[in-house]
Amino acid sequence: MKLKTNSLLFIQIFLMLFCLKIAAQENRVELTGIIKQDSILLNDINIINKATNIGVASDIDGMFTIKAKEGDSILISSIIHKNRTIKISKAHINSKLIIVYLESEFNELNEIFLTQKFRLELGDVSIDKRAILDYKEGPKNKPPNVDKYKETNGIGLVSIFNLLTKKARLKRKNRKLENEKIKMLKDEFPNKIINSYGTPFFTNILGIPKDEIYLFLDFCQEKGLLELIEVNDFRIKDFLIKQVVIFNEIKN
Repeated sequence: MKLKTNSLLFIQIFLMLFCLKIAAQENRVELTGIIKQDSILLNDINIINKATNIGVASDIDGMFTIKAKEGDSILISSIIHKNRTIKISKAHINSKLIIVYLESEFNELNEIFLTQKFRLELGDVSIDKRAILDYKEGPKNKPPNVDKYKETNGIGLVSIFNLLTKKARLKRKNRKLENEKIKMLKDEFPNKIINSYGTPFFTNILGIPKDEIYLFLDFCQEKGLLELIEVNDFRIKDFLIKQVVIFNEIKN
């Protein structure tokens, strides 16, 4: 009888844990994501929700959908890109959007040693004024034969070096431009929102004092406002209305 009771208790605990797991899954919402490298959309990138161990891959347009809830960690991985982990915030849940930027994973070529040379620095050598230097041209006085540093197809090592480092230089330039673009976007976005919606939207509808509008928008940017730049006005306004409640609670 006691064994039967223990078996029933075990089954009940198992069913309860199973139901809790199902309920946790149901609390997750479907998020749409976009993966980019600079302005290039990336396909076949692996995306895994570490909380559920469920994964998907981005399509040819760099897009994917995955279920997640606030606090979940989303791992984005690729062979040729640096891995990233995105922690899902309330802003992601509200906007149902994740925008991910990846960086290339490669070893930048810093130096190529073409040949080892030893040079005599005449400025550091004491020479007897009576010494007569022989300027007779000989094999050691001739400039090195550049042709022997070329491949048989005529491409010089300098050209190879430039070819190998071109991608790295271009990547650094694009990264700098992208950072400048993001900074400019971050600086201009509050003004664009104020100009689009008008000051009365913030003062009358949201109830924010006029001198605190920019402070509120800075708060919203920390909560993921910039990620909504490509969505419609309804989502942006919905986001602002939800954030003003949190903003007022913190302020008060």
